[in-house]
Amino acid sequence: MNKLVVRIFIFYVGRLRPHFLAVCQPNVNLTSCQNSEIFIDAYKCLGPIPFLVQEARLSFWSGHSSQSMVSSTFAVLYLQCRLHGLLPNQVLLPVLQMSIMGVGMFISYSRIYDNMHHWSDVLAGMAVGVFVAILITVYVAKLFSTRNREVISYEELKNLISIPSYSAPSLPVKISKQFQDQPLHI
Repeated sequence: MNKLVVRIFIFYVGRLRPHFLAVCQPNVNLTSCQNSEIFIDAYKCLGPIPFLVQEARLSFWSGHSSQSMVSSTFAVLYLQCRLHGLLPNQVLLPVLQMSIMGVGMFISYSRIYDNMHHWSDVLAGMAVGVFVAILITVYVAKLFSTRNREVISYEELKNLISIPSYSAPSLPVKISKQFQDQPLHI
């Protein structure tokens, strides 16, 4: 769903990537520098690979940033929903969640570092990714739905695991007539 939205949106709103001039190699002669503030709107790309020139026009928003944030945000929310209160160490879950989000943010930052996107493209992609992940978590996966779900603590889980699951065999007991009407006290 996220990739489809990104591809549709990027073709309608896409802008030039930071490395567009290096890929396009336009045939523009500005050696005279008489008018340094001239806007060039008519040019022909001399770049050898037309596919790369087309891709260099599709910057807004970053699909990599969006997808990395969808994955990492969903993983963090999934862990929060499923493991909250079950781990014996309370620091383990937040550290794991921060590590996962750190990987998603690192992937997003790498798109700025390698000049594939502007910072605003990455920020928009991250925001869309987090939004889509929250929608998927709440409305599709329904992870935070409390219906038909019992929450138990770690101690209760340990006690449930330690209870033997077998029952003792029952012995046939013959009750005499004089004791049949009396209540049984154990």
